[in-house]
Parts: sequence; C-alpha cells; structure tokens
Amino acid sequence: MRRLQRGFPALFVRNYRLFFVGQFVSVTGVWMQRLAQDWLVLQLTGSGVAVGATTALQFTPILLAGIWGGHVADKVDRRKLLLATQTCAMLLAVGLGVITLTGHVTVWSIYLFALMTGVVTVFDNPARQAFIHEMVGADSIANAVSLTSAVQTGGRIVGPAVAGIAIAAVGSGWAFVLNGLTYLAVLFALWRMDVDELHPDPHADGRGGGALAGVRYAWRTPVLRTTLVLLAVVANFAMNFGVLIPLLTKLTFDADAGTAGMLLSVFAVGSVLGALSSAVRDSPTVMRFLVATGMFGLFTLGVSVMPTVQYTAVALVPTGVVALVCMTTAQSTLQLHTTPEMRGRVMALFSIVFLGSNPVGAILAGWLAQTFGPRWAMGIGGVVSVVAAALVALWHRHSVRAAPVEAGTAAEVTAAAA
Repeated sequence: MRRLQRGFPALFVRNYRLFFVGQFVSVTGVWMQRLAQDWLVLQLTGSGVAVGATTALQFTPILLAGIWGGHVADKVDRRKLLLATQTCAMLLAVGLGVITLTGHVTVWSIYLFALMTGVVTVFDNPARQAFIHEMVGADSIANAVSLTSAVQTGGRIVGPAVAGIAIAAVGSGWAFVLNGLTYLAVLFALWRMDVDELHPDPHADGRGGGALAGVRYAWRTPVLRTTLVLLAVVANFAMNFGVLIPLLTKLTFDADAGTAGMLLSVFAVGSVLGALSSAVRDSPTVMRFLVATGMFGLFTLGVSVMPTVQYTAVALVPTGVVALVCMTTAQSTLQLHTTPEMRGRVMALFSIVFLGSNPVGAILAGWLAQTFGPRWAMGIGGVVSVVAAALVALWHRHSVRAAPVEAGTAAEVTAAAA
C-alpha cells in the first residue's frame, strides 16, 4: 500500500479519488456518444463530409472562444462552474436521445446539438483542467494529470466498444440517453467533495486583466511559450492518428474497418501505458517534454514505414506511450509554471492548442494523405515533430538567457506586457 501511495499519491486524496471514478464513467459515455453520433449522421446522409462537419462543429467553439472560457474559470468557483457545465452536457445528451427515439432527428438537429456541446466545452474544459490543481495541490499535480489522461484514454477504449453493443441492441437514441446518465457519476463526485480540503486558487481581479491577458502572460513566460508553441505544431501536424490510421488501413493495406479499429485500440492501449508511466515519474521539465516530442516524431516515422498490419500494430504501442508522455508532460508543465490567478486562461490555451487543433489538423492530415499517400502524411508529421523539437529547444535556451521571465503575479506580468 505504501508503494502504491508513493507511485499514485493523487489517488489517496479523497476529493480526487471521487473525481477520478466519476470521470471514468462520464468519459466512457462521451466516447460512446461520439461513435453513436457519427454513426447516426452516416445513416442519415451517407456522407463522410457530414461526419467531418459534425466533429468540426463540436471543436470549433474551443478554437474560437476557448480563451474566454478560461477567463470565466479564473473568475468564479470552478467546482460550481463544473456542476453547471456537466448538467448542461447531460441535458444536451438526453435531449439528443429523446429526439432520436421519437423519430424527429435530422442531420441539422445533430449539427445544432454538436455545436451547443462545443459551447459547453469552452467553459468546462479549462475549469476541469485547472480544478485538478485545486483537488491535489502542487505536490501531486503531475501525478493527477497523468492519471486523468489515463482515464481519458481508457474511456476512448471502452466507450466505442460499449457504443457498438448499444447501437446494435437498442439503437443510437438509447446510446445518447445512456451517455446522459453517465454524467450523474461526475455530478455526484463534485457534490460529495469536501470543499474544506480543496486548495482554491485566488480568483482573478481587475488587475489580472481580461481574457487576452492570459495570452500575453503565456507569451512572456518562456516555459509556457515553449510548451504551447511546440504542442501546437505537433498537434496539427502529427497527432492525427484518428484520421490517418483508417486511411492507412484502407488505402495502404486494403483492410477493413475491423482492422482499423484494432489498430486504433492498440494505439490507445499504448497511450494508457504512457499515462501511467508519466504518473510515477518526478515533476516534469521542459527538457523531458522536448525529448518526448522528439521520440514521438521518431516512432511516428517508424509507423509510417511498417510493411504489414502486424508490424504496424506492434509499432503503434510505443508510439502511443510517447504520445501520452508528451501530452501529459506538457500539461503538467503548464500547471506547475502558471500563477494561480492565470491558471484557467493558460489551461484554456492548452485546450485550444490540443483540442481546437482537431478541425485544422484533421483537414491537413486528410489533404496530405490524399495528395501524397497515408505513409507520407504520417512520415511528414514525424519529421516535423523531430525538427520542431530541436528548433524549439534552441529557441527556448536563447529565450531564457536573453530575457528570463519568472512566473510572477498576474498583475505584474500583465502590467509588463502592457
């Protein structure tokens, strides 16, 4: 037990333990809905473009307005904000289920629900990311971030499998309703938390500036700037396996959807292992993030040249590991090097970079695969990751030497930026 506590200290914090269990149930439901939603759009339209439009509508609000969601997360009680956003998400899921079960669903209504879900995510995601620090404090934040990433990836494995069974047995409508019910788990966790054991960040006041003050603050802090810039490049050019693996399966190996699902699951298993390995490591550093990014690029290059499906599956396991090490290290670094009153806005920038890049990255990956082939698209992403990690490492070293900026108060940094 003592060894377990040393390896996963966040799980021995009651508030985080409640959150951890509730999140796993809820995230499983979210991934279940995504598959059911895409499947229903495909049934209604028979169009892959329509499926892509649904995904774009769900992520575009984060890209356009994510920083304002982070500003709200810095101004209010994050636990109460999460109770509100999770309730809204639950009602949207149940509402979509009801109109589907009653036969009134259309592709336009699905678009509308996807867009509204994206708007809720604008406020939910930065609040949820910043709230992790309030539950565990600075000492266990890296461990908690890694465990939360493991939950997200585990839900990505379990959710689609449950969705497939639910769709086949009772249809997409009940899958949406079931997802709505899973939100009760995280709502119960938030309600049962002991608020006296939380480590609340001070709310931003007028001196902390508005939403754009978070952008200025992140840009003037070398560690934050380095992490966000490199993550933006990698997320857009290389972390597009959800698009490229099906294309590689179909166009290169001439295999079926079952093979694509198997390869995606193998990658997800590697991701879980990567998240767990990050959880037992010491506090993250910028150098670890840079090294992990370079290794991710090299492994992605390796996947792009694998001659068979079997070799590709083997290569995807370590690629999934380093991909999650890269992501969790970036997130933990941002958490540890951000002042409390700016945490929501900085984590909103993380969401913009990592989630908001989905529409852009997916289109870019699809165009590269169509123009040059899936292998080249994946290989280009690997090369870009390696080169970007090397260049950003040199840039970061020069930035720190030329103009070191410590993470002072938000008011000080905002005043300096102005």
